[in-house]
Amino acid sequence: MRHPRFPAMSPRTRRSALAATAALAVVSGGTLAVATQAHAVAGCQVTYTVTSQWSGGFGANIDIKNLGDPINNWTLKFAFPADQTITQLWNGNLTQSGANVTVTNLSYNGTLGTNATVSPGFNGTWTTTNPAPTSFSLNGVTCTGTTPPTTPPTTPPTTPPTTPPTTPPTTPPPSGSAPLKPRMVIMTDITSADWEPDDMESLIHVLASADMYEIDGIISTTGWSLDGSSPLQTSHIYDVINAYAKDLPNLMKRSGQTGFLADETHQRIGYWPSPDHLRSLVKEGLDVRGMGAVGAGKDSAGSNQVVSVVDQADTRPVWMTFWGSGNTLAQALWHVQNTRSAADLATFISKVRVYAITDQDRGYTGEGYSNSSQYWMRKTFPSLFYIWSETAWGEYGSTIKNTYWPQYTSKIQGHGALGGMYPTWKYIVEGDSPSWLHLWPGLNDPNDPSQYGFGGRFIYGTGPDGQTKAYTDNTGDPANQSRAAIDRTLQDQTNNFISRIDWATNGTGNRNPNLVVNNDNGYTPLTLTATPGSTVTLTTTGTTDPDGNAITYTWTHDTGTGYTGTVNLTTTGTTTNIQIPTNTAGQTISIILRAADNGTPSLATYRRIQIKTS
Repeated sequence: MRHPRFPAMSPRTRRSALAATAALAVVSGGTLAVATQAHAVAGCQVTYTVTSQWSGGFGANIDIKNLGDPINNWTLKFAFPADQTITQLWNGNLTQSGANVTVTNLSYNGTLGTNATVSPGFNGTWTTTNPAPTSFSLNGVTCTGTTPPTTPPTTPPTTPPTTPPTTPPTTPPPSGSAPLKPRMVIMTDITSADWEPDDMESLIHVLASADMYEIDGIISTTGWSLDGSSPLQTSHIYDVINAYAKDLPNLMKRSGQTGFLADETHQRIGYWPSPDHLRSLVKEGLDVRGMGAVGAGKDSAGSNQVVSVVDQADTRPVWMTFWGSGNTLAQALWHVQNTRSAADLATFISKVRVYAITDQDRGYTGEGYSNSSQYWMRKTFPSLFYIWSETAWGEYGSTIKNTYWPQYTSKIQGHGALGGMYPTWKYIVEGDSPSWLHLWPGLNDPNDPSQYGFGGRFIYGTGPDGQTKAYTDNTGDPANQSRAAIDRTLQDQTNNFISRIDWATNGTGNRNPNLVVNNDNGYTPLTLTATPGSTVTLTTTGTTDPDGNAITYTWTHDTGTGYTGTVNLTTTGTTTNIQIPTNTAGQTISIILRAADNGTPSLATYRRIQIKTS
């Protein structure tokens, strides 16, 4: 992402427009393999996608889908039609002899259930042409996308099995009453740790918190770190997912999860997504800065993913978090604008929410907005819900660097696989994290940016460009309030991250209190009604701590939104009485409850209560 000064990088070959015409081949197979049951394949489908291409080089993903019974290890074989060579492969072991390529599983992704997919990817070179392979085999079976018909036995078995299976099926935890997660797409200009590490830091942090979010895309883009003069560095996304995969068995113990959903959409809070699901969501935008990636013929795997996600039959909004450029969303909007009716475009826009970390289509030295796709979106689609952060991200990253970094070095770095690759800051720490912390369930309604949350507080008005409207925190009182929102919650967020790294490392650790307010154990703001002059009683009866820790409750009035006058709160034990002022008719009083345990580290759960007066 983001620092106004970083060392100049040596120029790298810019990828050509061939990336927009990436090759796609789908081939599959259906003859019965002669192998032991653990490795037999009845059918398979392989989707080979060139994700980007430039002069002499290219990147590709291979989605391998097992159509038969579960297998414990897999070997994929194929041959390049031309003189292509793989130079770097992730999510598998590579052997290449001439044109012949063999990819085998790693220790963590060898098991493939029925209809499960694993997705190795690679970077490679080519000279004259770069055609896609046309035939693939999985464990010796040619992949053609079908399975052979099965022949029933001529006689039934003579006796039923006498004992049940010794190992129960692996299933995710019961969904119970847990609400659905907030949905988001990450757009990141991630680079190596020695280039600009803060996007990698934020990605590690969000995957350590993946039980709280439904991630619908991780898209590699340009931005302040990558201005289009060098290739996108998508491989680092896979590196972080690989670390997540190593820590995942321990992280799943936090919620008692023992397996994965067959369909990993509509996830509920507490569910940890599978690594292969996350890998399938990694896409690329175009490696062009700003509006250069918007227009006819400029669709990309990333913009196509955005359109697909927003089009899903799901009532939840989709949050687009800009850690770098926003031009992948801009191209998706351009595509919908030019291929659908005005009514369909309006429906599409109504499902999108944006949280942008500054405007990284501009240069970090303060260029104008003429080439900014973000400016274009705000101007062209004024109904687009748009948070433009200029203060929260700086306060978050600089405060961690200046105040909390010793906790990071002692309790996060070097702990588990995720903590083991958490890089030391170079300019700022996790400058992108406020974009997804804004969605953390409990403290605020993300759709009302005037409520302070873990990602700041924002007021609707004219943005720093002096022309377009957005929810902003760039100057004056909004900036001060956004800083205050970050500062008052940052120790709790730091503790939360530390505890999750504890789980990733040891499979044990502290967990947050399960908060109940007036018999409601949800996460969205609890809405009550009252009349001026009356008393509202709030109780935390039923609140529990999963680790048996003692809980301390703190009630405060959020004076930055709704009614800003004085409100008297009287607390006795688990009950708080709120005296509604007589001059509040037609207004909303926002009360924040913080429930903190005495575990190590201390963890807090938040809940907002909205009291509407008549």
